[in-house]
Amino acid sequence: MSRCGAWIWSDGILSGTAQNTLRLRGVRPFLVSSFTANTGTEISGIIIPLVAITVLEASNAWVATIEAVAAIVMLVIALPIGLIVDRQNRRRLLISSYLLGAFLIALIPVLWFFGALTVVWLLVAAVALQVLGVLSDLVTDTVVPSLVPNGQMDKVNGIYASSRSVAEVGGAGLGGALISAFGLFAGLLINAATFLFSALLAFRLPPEKFEGVQAENETAVKPTKDIKSRAKQIAADVGAGFTFYLQKPRLRLILASSVTSNVFSTVAGTVEFLYLIRVLEVPAWGVGVAVGVTAVGGILGGLCNSFFVRLFGSVRVMLVTQLVLNVPILLLPLAFPGIGVVYYLAGWFFYSFSSVIYASAVITYRQRVVPLNMLGRVGAASRWINSLAIAGAAIVTAATLTSVEIWPVVLVSSVGIYASGFWLLNRHFWQNSPEDTELSLRRGGESSR
Repeated sequence: MSRCGAWIWSDGILSGTAQNTLRLRGVRPFLVSSFTANTGTEISGIIIPLVAITVLEASNAWVATIEAVAAIVMLVIALPIGLIVDRQNRRRLLISSYLLGAFLIALIPVLWFFGALTVVWLLVAAVALQVLGVLSDLVTDTVVPSLVPNGQMDKVNGIYASSRSVAEVGGAGLGGALISAFGLFAGLLINAATFLFSALLAFRLPPEKFEGVQAENETAVKPTKDIKSRAKQIAADVGAGFTFYLQKPRLRLILASSVTSNVFSTVAGTVEFLYLIRVLEVPAWGVGVAVGVTAVGGILGGLCNSFFVRLFGSVRVMLVTQLVLNVPILLLPLAFPGIGVVYYLAGWFFYSFSSVIYASAVITYRQRVVPLNMLGRVGAASRWINSLAIAGAAIVTAATLTSVEIWPVVLVSSVGIYASGFWLLNRHFWQNSPEDTELSLRRGGESSR
């Protein structure tokens, strides 16, 4: 058994220490509700486009419009939603997002039954679900510091990251199984039930853990009758997340690394199926296997997260994951038909493994150094920048493929993914920051309230 495997049993998420963490009030309901909701999101992501294509017989342009509008709306509303997360009670926001999601999804088969379902309404529902998804994601990133002490956030975030990897793959498979067994609309009703179940579990989050942040934010608001002054205040509040990044060199470098990695992984993901089928000559069933191998890497990364954090520290582990554990991503362009596909599988397995540990470390670090009343806006700023970069990468890749072969794109993307870690080769990741230490200590006090 590997050191990481042994740790999982002796001192990891299956150990008594981790079990004690899971026994903290609200932790289990949070993890199960978020896992169920993430699974539901994946299910609706499969079924709703199929309803548009097979039931409403929407044109290719309409189907593409649904995807494009949802992405554009996300860029427009992410920053205001970050402010809402910092201004309102996060427990109530999470419950409301799940309940509204259940209602919107359940309404689709009801409208179809009465002959009132249209492509336009499906577009509205898809956009609304995208908004609610951004809201619940941003709230989720702020919940852990309110539930657990500072020293135990790594464990909870690692479990959450691992469960999300399971949901992303399992949700798609479950969506396909529901369609096969019950049909599209019965599948949507079951999908709505997953969000309703998540809402019921979210009701079990201790209310008192979320009241302090709300009160702190309410006292921070400066009401004014002057519309122009109020607009400036709101703009400043919405942009506070960007301002915070500008003030923190380490956070800026982390964001640059994340954006670079996401850009080139988007490039690689855009040509993934083309590369597997047309270059590596992998059969259709083999594509599913490749996706499954990637998912397993992510799950194991979540399970081993705390082990690597303890071994290298909560900051240096980011450097280790990006520049050491992620080395096999350079194997992608070396793959060839037959046994050479192993290079491709190894590259994505270790990329997924290291990415989950890196993402968990980034979230935990942000939770420790960002004041609780700004977590929503800082998270929204990061999400907005990453989404804009990813959208641009997808467009550029699509345009590039009209004149460039697949293999060079894979080569550039794999090198780019690995090079994203170079942003972290900086003194800020080898020296302790007094500001970070102060905020970390303060956060430890806040978390144990």
